Amino acid sequence: MYNKLNHRVIESYAEAFTHQVTEVFFSENETISGEQIMSITKIRQVNLFVIKSLLLRWRQETQKLKSPYFDYETKPVKKALKEFLNLLSQHISIQRKDFEPLLKKATYDSLLLIFSPYDYYCKEVNGGKSTRVSLKALKDASKYIKVNHHVIQSLTERFEREGLREVFNDEAFRLLNEIFEEMNMVPDETEAYESLFSEVVPLNLDAIYGNEESAAPREAKPPVDNTSNIVKEEIREIPNPVNSGHDVGNSINDSFSGEQKVTLNDRLNPSPKQNLADIHLHQKIPSIKKHVTLNQKFRFINELFGGDSQAFEKAVDFLDTCEEKGEALSYLTQTLPSWQHESKTKEEMIAVLSKKYD
Repeated sequence: MYNKLNHRVIESYAEAFTHQVTEVFFSENETISGEQIMSITKIRQVNLFVIKSLLLRWRQETQKLKSPYFDYETKPVKKALKEFLNLLSQHISIQRKDFEPLLKKATYDSLLLIFSPYDYYCKEVNGGKSTRVSLKALKDASKYIKVNHHVIQSLTERFEREGLREVFNDEAFRLLNEIFEEMNMVPDETEAYESLFSEVVPLNLDAIYGNEESAAPREAKPPVDNTSNIVKEEIREIPNPVNSGHDVGNSINDSFSGEQKVTLNDRLNPSPKQNLADIHLHQKIPSIKKHVTLNQKFRFINELFGGDSQAFEKAVDFLDTCEEKGEALSYLTQTLPSWQHESKTKEEMIAVLSKKYD
């Protein structure tokens, strides 16, 4: 089942995690190198997101190399510049005050990607400064995503199949929702990640999934030695994880290849393929918010709430306070213009309400 993410808790955890990791590392080092970044934590996805942010800054700086007096576009200059940038990428040196924001963002993004891939991809598609999403940007981002990679792979393939080079954010968001619907998406297994995060700072999933009462921080354990062998060339250009056999930090990735039998969907939804018929067979539910499946949430937001996730969350919060089904239906009738039209999604929403009030 789907529970609303508590972004405040996630951000607080990312800050605590960052502090603990950097406190240990920078107690013995004045700066961190590119190679050390790739093994700064046991969670490979975090390390890759740090590199992603770093190389984005790197590209932004190189794009400033424009001049009315010198031609940077000639082949000899471009070749020399590329060699220079490759050499520079092998000599990364970052102080703690500059590294901490990179690690905090990487941790925050990794938590979203691992424990709520829909939220992560929505943020990437519709939450940046750019008003468009390009095929090239998707392919570039794909190089740094190891967890729930099949989503961005499917979105990239959709772009290629439809001949799309660039679309506006709202169109990309629509395509993303269709992909989640078509895939009946089950996120990658999470137990190993939960364990690895908790080695540094205990990770409270109840708090992350919206339970404010469980948000109290617990005492952190010092991180264990997580140094691993990596391929130095990866820092220059990280390959696509699907199409390449060359893998960054295999020893880190090995941490995730053991026994992982419980998926996120297993944790939150004992019946991942639940449909309308299944809902009618189950017993009465005490809360709509805690018993709306991930796929149902996508449908309700897109077809009943016009794609407005905040309006959906607000409505569900109110519906859980209603004492009678009539009151809930009256609220939806007054709130949603689409409620006047008959649809399978509307029927499914009514079925969910029935399980709470009937």
